[in-house]
Amino acid sequence: MQISGSYSYSRNGVATGIREKWSLKIGIGGMLFRTERDASIFGSHIAVEARGFDLAHLFWFRVDWRNTNPDAVKTASAIYDIGPDTIHVKREVDGTMTHEIIPRPERLVVSPLMRIFYGGVLLQLEAAQEVCPVLVPWIHQPNNAQMLLSAQLDPRRARLLDKGKIKVAGETHVVKRYEYIGGNYTADSQFWVNDAGILVRYTFAQSQNDLWEVQMTYDE
Repeated sequence: MQISGSYSYSRNGVATGIREKWSLKIGIGGMLFRTERDASIFGSHIAVEARGFDLAHLFWFRVDWRNTNPDAVKTASAIYDIGPDTIHVKREVDGTMTHEIIPRPERLVVSPLMRIFYGGVLLQLEAAQEVCPVLVPWIHQPNNAQMLLSAQLDPRRARLLDKGKIKVAGETHVVKRYEYIGGNYTADSQFWVNDAGILVRYTFAQSQNDLWEVQMTYDE
């Protein structure tokens, strides 16, 4: 079975042209995810392939990075192999290879940057009922070749705010609404996850006057 869709981004109510396509193939051995974000207005393109037992438990993923900005790292990739005791991270940044082995912390939650993974992340954090280390590839400074796509373990938590129904891009979803705090997110950000465990909408206040909204649509 395979399902697919895309996320579209608006900023202060204006469409940005940023689009994040995703597909999810469900097989006997688990799930295969493919997703890519085209953010041409920022010169950025990111693609992720991931494998997991289900939406919430990933054991392998690869990130590919391209950026056309003058000072940014032009190409980079990273492979994360997540075992029961260690996390192996192999990176290639502008042709330079590195290999890092990190002890796996307890209650680890894996979040490979893209929106299709957020539903699983929020469901795990809700179940944990505490702050957990969330594994996220580092992308804060596109010109920092030493750090780009390296493993970042952020302490984060999620809180279920309410349940209900919302309409997103003309489709009604039964959802849970979450507060997700940690990393770039504060209580000003809101996340809606449908009954299939997929993020369908979120709002993110980058600043007091800069509000982003992301909405998901399924492909026909």
